Amino acid sequence: MKKRFYNFGGYRLDTHNQRLLRDGEVLALTPKEFAVLLMLVENAGDLVGKDALLATVWKDVFVNEETLTRNVSWLRKKLGDGENLIETVPKRGYCFTAEVTMSDAPQIIVEEQTLTRIHIEETLTLPDGIEDVIAALPAVPPSPRLPVSLSFLLLFGVLSLGTIGFLVYQHYFQRAKARILFAANVTPFSGSVGRENTPAFSPDGKQLAFSWNGERADSDIYIQLLGVGEPIRLTNSELDEQYPVFSPDGSHIAFVRDLKTHGEVILIPALGGAERRVTRLFSGFASISFAPDGKTLAVVDTPDSAPGKPHAIHLVDLQTGGHRRLTAPAEFAGETTPRFAPDGKHLAFVRVGGANKQDLFIVPTNGDRGNEPRQVTFDRAVIHSLAWSADGEDIFFVSPRGSNRANVWRLVATGGEPELMATGGRDITNLAASPDGKTFAFVENTLQTDIWQWAAFQSPPSRFIASTYSEDYPQFSPDGARVVFRSNRSGRNEAWLADAHGKNLRQLTNSRYAVGSARFSPDGTHIVYEGRADENSDIFVVAIEGGAARRLTTDAGRDFLPEWSADGKWIYFNSNRTGAEQLWRTPADGSGTAEQITRHGALKPAPTPDGKWIYYSKDFNSAGLWRVSASGSAETTDEQVVAELVEAGFRHAWTLTKTGIFFVAQAAQDKIKFYDFATHQIRVLTTTSQTSLLDASGLSASADGKTILYAQYDQNASSIMLAELSK
Repeated sequence: MKKRFYNFGGYRLDTHNQRLLRDGEVLALTPKEFAVLLMLVENAGDLVGKDALLATVWKDVFVNEETLTRNVSWLRKKLGDGENLIETVPKRGYCFTAEVTMSDAPQIIVEEQTLTRIHIEETLTLPDGIEDVIAALPAVPPSPRLPVSLSFLLLFGVLSLGTIGFLVYQHYFQRAKARILFAANVTPFSGSVGRENTPAFSPDGKQLAFSWNGERADSDIYIQLLGVGEPIRLTNSELDEQYPVFSPDGSHIAFVRDLKTHGEVILIPALGGAERRVTRLFSGFASISFAPDGKTLAVVDTPDSAPGKPHAIHLVDLQTGGHRRLTAPAEFAGETTPRFAPDGKHLAFVRVGGANKQDLFIVPTNGDRGNEPRQVTFDRAVIHSLAWSADGEDIFFVSPRGSNRANVWRLVATGGEPELMATGGRDITNLAASPDGKTFAFVENTLQTDIWQWAAFQSPPSRFIASTYSEDYPQFSPDGARVVFRSNRSGRNEAWLADAHGKNLRQLTNSRYAVGSARFSPDGTHIVYEGRADENSDIFVVAIEGGAARRLTTDAGRDFLPEWSADGKWIYFNSNRTGAEQLWRTPADGSGTAEQITRHGALKPAPTPDGKWIYYSKDFNSAGLWRVSASGSAETTDEQVVAELVEAGFRHAWTLTKTGIFFVAQAAQDKIKFYDFATHQIRVLTTTSQTSLLDASGLSASADGKTILYAQYDQNASSIMLAELSK
């Protein structure tokens, strides 16, 4: 008889019903998680290669290695001791280490012509819950004795009722297996230069409204027929305008104008004409959605302009401009990207939690109390955009979902596991679906960052490390002989090394974790870096000569932006493990536990070379620097604001040396400045060729302060692409 049950530890894997049980209780696994586990268990003790797993489990759809890594990670969490059960073989695959036994299909034994006791030796291939039904039957006294034929007749009746119930459930309530969709005939919409963005189909599907900057710095609203003609400009202001959306009758277009201090929703005829202001948005600049009846717009807004108020979904009456709040996000959370379903009865949106963890929710639009939003994804991954299918059964969304690159995913609106839609795009953002559901438009970004160098008395800066991929986070070694940087030229973000001239490149890490910033130890023999997996990130150390990385942190929070202490004994880093981002430190040799350094919020740490102070920034989108004593802890140190450096500390674009601080000011992002510790003066060193440095570029200066490395965008374009949907 065919083997159908695998047993290991306290677990039992039921291959027929695709269930995993632990001590008799069912553990919830997605179909892909079950398939991965089954393949590992069937080959227990042997290496199962990554390629074999991908080819078997995802044979009908293209996915990248990050999808496999994510599913294995989820399995480990659900197994509890999964790190011991599923061993990672670096660069090759996985091995299931537990001892596995197999058993045949179940046997039902009725003892000596009685119904006194029914033994089910294994889970019978029966409807879900039938074991509980049998177990709940009252014990039958040993007398009067029943004939064997009557015993089997009663048992057959119970099983028949269960089977009928199971068939009814399968037919009426169980969702069919998710379809796999592929993008076909992917072509550029216009091929125009510049940044095309935020596409929206007209109700007849023959036109797109979109934003485009042409040869200008700001974006305007345009419309264009699909496949023919030239774009027609509808707006011509000096401000950015984005997120156009057609009214259901196609007569007007609503869009959002960015006034820097706030946003405004504007309505304009689709053929051009006078504008009408619909409402002010305290939240600023976010996408909108037209209700199918044409009377309401869904927007993202806050109650007033006070900082820190959560962004919620509001419904705006198109005639009066009146607001009705539809959702109530929790404190310190927000919401974005509202999209009405085709029937107007529901609305999908993205809810944002701490550390930018995002998931999709669906809420009824009637606003009745008790109609709470229903969560439909659980990835805690960034979601750039979403769109409903024409029949309202599916949601398409753009998200990296644990990868370095965003892709289009399809999800049945009732929930389940998203399926990847292969588009061929390198970096995808805003998405729109045609009214007939046969075509969708998405934005493909062409973002390329190179590392540039500026040396004292050199003008202008020159390219230092460049490729068709992106390089950032550069840092000199203490002796100036090497440079460590991050690059995705191998297909994912890894740490790389180069010599002092930017040549002789060598990949240093090859990890299942996406590498963030990397920093040299004071003696130049090791690199500390952040590795990101799922929604978490941890701190790792690796020797520059290569070898296995050593993991320093394992908590459930996000640990990132590590820096060495001057003596090399400590690693300082940012962590949100207590709920708010603070500075922490941990022994570099992994011998002790982490200690909290700040109490009032912190972002990027920078220990001074003399070991006395820790300088740090506080907010990603604002400037200013603070410092605390390096010898204290969160209970004993008081932070000090550095009054002279109110314009430094913007994003990651600053670095500290023995003589001063190099930085890019928030108000002058094309200039690199220097604050001199000795004179307390600030001077401009050089002007960059691009007006905006990369958000995550950082800055690095040589030990003598005479050479600077930084990363900047050298290509920053986006194109609208069209693709057909096919099964």
